[in-house]
Amino acid sequence: MASLSVAAQQADFNLGARAGYGYLIAHHDNLKRMVDGHIPSIELYYERVVSGRQAWHRSYKSPSWGMSFYAADLRAEELGNAFALTPYLLLPLTFDDRQSLDLRFGWGLGVVTHPFDKETNYKGHAIGSTVNVHMLLGLEYRRHFGRTSIGVGLGINHLSNGAFRVPNLGVNLPAVQLSVRREIGTRQPADTTGFRGGGIANGPQRLFAYATVGIKETFPVNSGKHMAYALVVAATKPFGGKIQLEGGLDVFHNTSLEQRAQEDGQEPPSTLTQAGVHVGGGLMLRKLTIIWQAGVYVFNSFSEDGMVFNRVGFRHTIGQRWLVNFTLKTHLATADHFELGFGYRFR
Repeated sequence: MASLSVAAQQADFNLGARAGYGYLIAHHDNLKRMVDGHIPSIELYYERVVSGRQAWHRSYKSPSWGMSFYAADLRAEELGNAFALTPYLLLPLTFDDRQSLDLRFGWGLGVVTHPFDKETNYKGHAIGSTVNVHMLLGLEYRRHFGRTSIGVGLGINHLSNGAFRVPNLGVNLPAVQLSVRREIGTRQPADTTGFRGGGIANGPQRLFAYATVGIKETFPVNSGKHMAYALVVAATKPFGGKIQLEGGLDVFHNTSLEQRAQEDGQEPPSTLTQAGVHVGGGLMLRKLTIIWQAGVYVFNSFSEDGMVFNRVGFRHTIGQRWLVNFTLKTHLATADHFELGFGYRFR
C-alpha cells in the first residue's frame, strides 16, 4: 500500500461566519409570484477536525465535522424568514498551508416562519410546515493567512418536509458565499496521508436489497396521509477508497396516486405500482455512505410526475450484513416523500 503525505497544520477547532447572496429557484408558477428580489443570508459555524484514527479520515485528508446555524430573509411575505441548525461534513479536496478547496454537505432541521395556512397565508404555496428538513451543499475555495482564512464559494440550501404536509414545492436557495474563519487552540501537523490501492479502495462488488416506507400528503390540504413503499435491489462497486458506483432495480407502490389523479381531473391509474431502474454514486465514510441516485420509470401508469426520479440521503451498515437507509425521493426539484428503509447485504 502506497501513501502520499501533504504538509499542513490544523487547530483544535475553528469558528467562522459565512455571508451569502442568492435567490429562490422558482421552479413553479406559484413560486414565481412570490419572488421579490435577491436573498441575503448569514451563517455561523463551528468545525472540528476528525481524530485521524480511522482509514477514511486519512483517505479524505483529515475532514472536519461541523455545526451550522443558518438564517435567511426570504424576501417574500408568504415565506418570511428561514432558520436552520445543521450538522455537516467538510471534505478537503485539496489542502496545504496556503489554500484549500472544500466540499461541504449536511442534513439538519430548519424553520420557515410563514408556512401555508388556509386562513392567514393562503398564497404561501411553497411549503406547508413550520419545521422542515434542511440540506446544505457547498464548494468553497479558501486562502489561509496564518490562523485566519478567507473563503469564497457557491452553496445551495434546501428546505422541505418531503410532502409530509402539502403544499410542499420546497425552498431552494443557491447563493454566492463569502466566509471568514479563525483557528482556535493549539496548531499541530495534520495527518493528510492518502491511501491508494488495497483495503476498500478497490473492494468487491456488493449486492443488497432493502424495503422502504414513507408517508405523504396530497391535495386537497388536510385530506389525510398516504403510504408509499419501495423494494430496491442494487449492486455497488467501490473505487479509489472514497466513492462507489451503484445500479439497481426499483418497485414502488404509492397509495396517493389515485387521489392525485382525481384532484388533477384525470382517469385513475390502472395500478398504484411503478417500476424503474436507477444509477447513482456514493461517498464512503466507513460504515456510512452518502448516496445520490437518478432513475427512470420503465413501468408507470401515472404520468404527472414525469419519467425521472431521484434520491439523496445516506445508508448505514449495521454489523456485517444489515443496513438502514434514509433518503428523500424527488422528481427533479420537487420532493415526493422521505423513505426509511431496512435491508440486507448478500455479499
